[in-house]
Amino acid sequence: MVLKLREITENKVGFKITNLGTSKRLSEIILISKDLTLNYNTIRRFFGVIKGVKPSNYTLDTLAIFNGYINYNDFLINFGLQNKWNTELQIIDLIHEKNNEILTFIIERLHKEKSFYLKFIQIIRELILIKNYKLLIKVFKSEQTKQKYFSFDDKLLIGMSIGKLLKMINHKDTQVEKLILLKNFQDLVITINVDYSNLSTYYEHFIKHIYKKSKRKDILEFCKGVLNISMYLQNKDIHQFHRLYYNDNFHPILKSRIYSQEILKHNKNVINQLNYYYEINVQDGHVSLEYFFEIIFSSIITKNFKVMDWLIKKISSQKNYKYFFMFEHYQNFIFMKLLFYTKNNDFSSINNTLKYFTMTNLNRSYIKVINQYIYIFKYHTSNVKAKNNYLDLYLKNSKKMNLPIFTKKYFLTYFD
Repeated sequence: MVLKLREITENKVGFKITNLGTSKRLSEIILISKDLTLNYNTIRRFFGVIKGVKPSNYTLDTLAIFNGYINYNDFLINFGLQNKWNTELQIIDLIHEKNNEILTFIIERLHKEKSFYLKFIQIIRELILIKNYKLLIKVFKSEQTKQKYFSFDDKLLIGMSIGKLLKMINHKDTQVEKLILLKNFQDLVITINVDYSNLSTYYEHFIKHIYKKSKRKDILEFCKGVLNISMYLQNKDIHQFHRLYYNDNFHPILKSRIYSQEILKHNKNVINQLNYYYEINVQDGHVSLEYFFEIIFSSIITKNFKVMDWLIKKISSQKNYKYFFMFEHYQNFIFMKLLFYTKNNDFSSINNTLKYFTMTNLNRSYIKVINQYIYIFKYHTSNVKAKNNYLDLYLKNSKKMNLPIFTKKYFLTYFD
């Protein structure tokens, strides 16, 4: 707190204490304003202008009084309370009273310290709630919101936090349609919070609008992949599916989305296709888990146990995770393994695999859809008394999502 007392003292007088002259000036100001004497040499020691010693109680009390406190103990007690909400209140003030300054506020702070990402999310969510789309467009046009400045974990935090509010906005608003066409907004929100539970509502509208208006190769393939999943979950004819095109420069998850189409289309040669995909992406005898992300998901919704078997043989076990998103991806894979072992009545492997599985850390974009398969798994591995409960949960979730694939028959015959 001594450093903080130095800081607020310099802020109060409006200059840094760096030499004999500024030390003398502060001594005079304290004398004039508070009728208290603090020797300039003491001030020089306190501010590190010369080699210092531990400040006396008198020095600490005098500087605390100068800054408006009763004494140093009063400063220790009350400074933190007074300043605890300063940044939060400043943000609210900027958003609601001085929103022309909020862009500068973001640009000056984003990426300077990691803790500001939470403040950034707070600002964006608040702007969405008050429908200030024009300001949101300015924010996401800025250099600082380009995805290259964020780690994937940071993008995940931002995308999932902001994306949850998209269902609350008027998706036909012209300013909203401009916002979702911005590259930075697509990279940080639209492609991160893939809301499969709302494919028949707002999210599908966004994807269709982006697909119609965008010229980005990667985002067009992303949109086609999501629309195909939507058609699959709505039991549409596979002949209506969009054709996706692979590019070596695409993100690994997008690459996996493209090759997962072979699973959705029930391609009889899918294993050969996946072997080719594996070979072109293998490095040092290994393919990173993110290259399998959509393939895992597609194998689950299509009940393709041959693909699951292929994945189990190709994906190596992991215990250490540098990034949280990798942990989520691995949990998705672990759950897929549970489904595969259930199909094969391999209860020993189920029990062993459950040791490494937590249902609270599955990928959040897919969680409502994946929950359907959790209910299926639990139903088919539980005692008779618990079965009806999981069926009820499944049917309630099906009704909310309005996705025709999730029928009672699908639930009961998943492993047939």
